[in-house]
Amino acid sequence: MRRIIGITGGIGSGKSFVSRVFSQRFCVPVYDCDSHAKRLMNNSVELRRQLIELIGPEAYAADGLLCRPVVAAYLFADARHAAHVNSLVHPAVRADILRWAEEQESGVVAVESAVLIESGVDKLVDDILFVEAAESTRLERAMQRDATDADKIRARMLQQKTEIARQRATWIVKNEKGETEESIYKQIKDLGIC
Repeated sequence: MRRIIGITGGIGSGKSFVSRVFSQRFCVPVYDCDSHAKRLMNNSVELRRQLIELIGPEAYAADGLLCRPVVAAYLFADARHAAHVNSLVHPAVRADILRWAEEQESGVVAVESAVLIESGVDKLVDDILFVEAAESTRLERAMQRDATDADKIRARMLQQKTEIARQRATWIVKNEKGETEESIYKQIKDLGIC
């Protein structure tokens, strides 16, 4: 039986860094929900049809790829629009996770998702690993990564349900400033995750 570990945490916590340690140091295949959601929105015929039906044909550019500015404008036009888009994208991602997991030879796989609870992906995983960092560290990392200001990052932080994920976590890995691949590896090993 395959074990699925969900990796989550707030914006800027370092989920991708921890996922990379799982992949490189423990040889655990990791499914990154963000990148796969983008792939599905660009390549899934069914999801494309649904998004065009919801947003309009302008949701896709002439090259056939998702038109991010149009989709962003739709999302920000009304608070309910994000829920509409998510109701299409999240089920497609969940189905893709199950398909992907079946293709893996490893007895343990991981799924990285910033919205593990909100997307329903938590129902597919056996355990949750929560990546934790101080708000100041998360804010600094996210500002540098996204080249945006603190107020926009704080607004995104408020939208995430990180406390629920933290409460439901099987394990918590601390990823403060100065953590290295070796220190994260040691935490994972000491917790007996892999």
